[in-house]
Amino acid sequence: MSRDKKKILIVNDEMLVGGVARVLNNMLKDLSDLDVDIDILILHPHGEMLKDIPGNYDILNSTPFFEMCDIPVNDAITKQGLKVAIKRIYFFLLMKTGLIHYFIKRERKKILNKKYDVEIAYKEGFCTIFVADGDSKKKVNWIHVDYEKSNYSKNHMSLVKDALKKIDVNVSPSKDALEAYKRVFNIDGDFRVISNFIDEDLIKEKIKEEYHYPTHDFNIVTVGRLHYQKANLRMMEVCRRLNADNLKYDFYIVGDGEERKEVEAKIKEYELNNVHLIGYDSNPYKYIKNADMFLLPSKYEGVPTVVYEALSIGYIPIVSTKVSGITEQLGNNEYGIIINNSEDAIYEKLKEILNNHSILDVYKTKKKELTNNKIAKKEMIKLFED
Repeated sequence: MSRDKKKILIVNDEMLVGGVARVLNNMLKDLSDLDVDIDILILHPHGEMLKDIPGNYDILNSTPFFEMCDIPVNDAITKQGLKVAIKRIYFFLLMKTGLIHYFIKRERKKILNKKYDVEIAYKEGFCTIFVADGDSKKKVNWIHVDYEKSNYSKNHMSLVKDALKKIDVNVSPSKDALEAYKRVFNIDGDFRVISNFIDEDLIKEKIKEEYHYPTHDFNIVTVGRLHYQKANLRMMEVCRRLNADNLKYDFYIVGDGEERKEVEAKIKEYELNNVHLIGYDSNPYKYIKNADMFLLPSKYEGVPTVVYEALSIGYIPIVSTKVSGITEQLGNNEYGIIINNSEDAIYEKLKEILNNHSILDVYKTKKKELTNNKIAKKEMIKLFED
């Protein structure tokens, strides 16, 4: 008699362009040959990355109740209109009072028609609560950011702490982020580091697309959402200072997001004619490959996926602020330059590089061999089978 396949449910809140959605899709692609049944539930099914979920998985239909689960309260009130604001405030009150548990259990009955061996909250926060309120045999919580730098659950700490009592395994791609999470929530138990999956085949294909920067000065590129976390407004201050020093460079930002108007306003105010907003592009890798330098100026991360992607392209000088997980990627400045996480530190290092490009020469001859996917896949199999 053949054994029944393990039934796995992976839950995420949305699929907007960003690291979490991208690494989720990369993971799903790599796990497609496993002898398990994996279902995908996107609670609020929207975002550009939704269409990239591999087609060999069952994508469950959510319910309208969860449309508010990923929308920040401030955004709903100031940007989304009265109807959305009222719905989001109501959702917030359900969270504050704890009544959300009743509604989650009610909606789970509408969505799910089987019991799962393993259920994974692929983004910590509301997904954690959703999974904790279920009846799956093993419950897993995935942590993507450094909670000591940015606590997305600060308004619902008691709710999340109660949910974590029902979680069997906490996972993060970064040891630093995992340790920070343990300290913030004062929890112990089963903690595992599983690296982000990288779609190296896709990247190899994408970098074949020919691209030439329209400018001939030193081209610096960053890739990421226009969001507070990615520190693009801080970079406008850095560029203002570099331009005052008459340094020759062009700075390209690939990505879009809620801070676009503010960034555009700073570009206009400071007359930053050498700062270019590319917007969203499904192929950011061509910009990285053809740049003189890749910059990660983030205020915080869990593990910056885009750095792994830059490393997989190879021979591209990488400069990054000191964020969670970066030493695991770049070592002790072995595969890139790590700088303190401040405006002054970014400015001083870029000024030094722009005055002496040869500082980066050593990184133009290096390529780090990544083993993310092989090791991560073994760890995922253990997670499913333990």
